[in-house]
Formats: sequence, structure tokens, C-alpha cells
Amino acid sequence: ARHAQRPTGDQDPWRERARGFHRRVAERWARPDSSRDLMLSQIDGDTTVLDIGAGTGSWTILLARQARQVTAVDPSPGMLEVLREKNRSLEAKLAELIRLGQENEAISDRLQKYTRQLLLTAEPERLPAVVAEALRSIFSVPLVALRVWGVREAWRDLPVAASVEVDAITLANSMKTPYCGPNAEFQAASWLPDGGATARSLALMPLRKGVDPHAFGMLVLGSADPTRFQMNMGTAFLDRIAEVTSAALARVVD
Repeated sequence: ARHAQRPTGDQDPWRERARGFHRRVAERWARPDSSRDLMLSQIDGDTTVLDIGAGTGSWTILLARQARQVTAVDPSPGMLEVLREKNRSLEAKLAELIRLGQENEAISDRLQKYTRQLLLTAEPERLPAVVAEALRSIFSVPLVALRVWGVREAWRDLPVAASVEVDAITLANSMKTPYCGPNAEFQAASWLPDGGATARSLALMPLRKGVDPHAFGMLVLGSADPTRFQMNMGTAFLDRIAEVTSAALARVVD
């Protein structure tokens, strides 16, 4: 949206009242209003709008969602300053959404590459090594460990089939979502290549067959960076990694 104003000198009776006016309008606009829907129904991508008496820009910003161009005109510089601040805030939010979208797209591409490598691994005994190497190379995870229990007899000599303490199995069975956070001396952290000594943050992912409540393994990711895996981070992609890994490894367990 573009902003235009009529020169008014230093006197602006709305300068001190613009923000209060904006708050009152925002409160009123929080309630449903069919007039807004009606106005938007008349606007398309070829429409040019001149918003005269735009105030702090509630209509300006709403119409800018669909119109090709909206020009806001108001005699009060104070009103238009609030509108400019709102516009800058929206631009910053849009830039953040674009950044997050690009990051998610990049992670999706990596997940597809990871899935492809597991699908191309025909020999079950090679899967654990492929999983570890793919997570290190594709997702840049420095520390990776994997344990699987209930392994079929043909593959019980694999390193990933090493004995696991009951506490680790109980933890895996109790987990509904991946754990992300500090290395709180989890027994599973000792499976990492350095025994977990350098891991400041961890992601623990139970491995399951579909909706089976009982896990048949656990995938452990570790990093020396304490912020790599945080307790408040989203785990949607970690869930996908766990699902793909579980599906690939299901063939080596009973």
C-alpha cells in the first residue's frame, strides 16, 4: 500500500490521539462484520483503490490483501505514521514467513533424499550404517546412534542389536513424540560414538511399526551445540525421520 498525505504544517490535532484511535478500531474490528466481507468480494487483483481518510489504515491493509494497489490518503501525519508502522510490521512478518517456508522446503528436500537412500538399500544388514551416514551427511547431524531390539535371528550380530537396558526400552515405549533438549544423562546418550561426552543437546526418537504402542528401537541424534535440539522446537520433521527410519528397519525385527 502507498501512503499520501496533505501538508499540514506542525499542527496535527490527531498526532497524540492516533494510537488510541487505532486501538479502538482494532477492538471494533475484532468482532465479525459482514461489511468487510462484502467489500472484499468486490475487490480482485486488477483493482486499484484510493482510500481517502485512511486513518491508521485498517481498511487500507485489509484491501491490500486482494487489490493490485491501494493508496492511503489522510490529512493527519500522526495517523499515517501509525499506518506506516503497521505496514513495516506486516512486511517483517511476511519476510519471516517466506524465510520459514524456504527452510521447510529445504528440509523437505533433505527428507526426500534421506528416504530415497533408505529405499535403495536392498540389504537389511546395511541399513543401520546407511541411516547413520545419511543423517550425518544430509542433515549435518554430527552424532548419530541407533539401537534396535527384538531383532530377527539372522541379524542379531549387528552392532545395533547390542543389549539395551530396560530403562531405555521403557523410555522409548513411553514417548509419544521425539524428545529434544539438553543431554540429561540419558542412558541412550551413551550409545553415541563418543559415549555422549560431547553431546550438549539431544533428539531421541522412538522407532515403531505403524501405530504399535511398543517401540522396537530408538534413534539418537546429538550435537555439541546446546541450541541444536531445544525443548520448544517443532518436531514435525523429526517425526517424519522417525517414521521413515522405522519403516525401513521394520524388516529386521520380529
